[in-house]
Amino acid sequence: AHTFSRMHNGGKYSFEVGPSIFEGLDRPSLNPLRMIFDILEETMPVETYKGLGFWTPEGYWRFPIGTKKGFEELLMEQCG
Repeated sequence: AHTFSRMHNGGKYSFEVGPSIFEGLDRPSLNPLRMIFDILEETMPVETYKGLGFWTPEGYWRFPIGTKKGFEELLMEQCG
């Protein structure tokens, strides 16, 4: 997850945008940041994640994002 803060009218607002990787920002979703953009009728250029990487004691894992099948295949490959 990643966060950012902004000042507005004397108040500080902090946003946690971890759901972006799963919910996306490119279309209406349950992502809280996307909901704020929709309420404000704002847009911003975004890139859609294709995967997520993790370093573990067993090595590097690249998880595909977006398809259940791809995720399940990786788990079977890595965990049997």
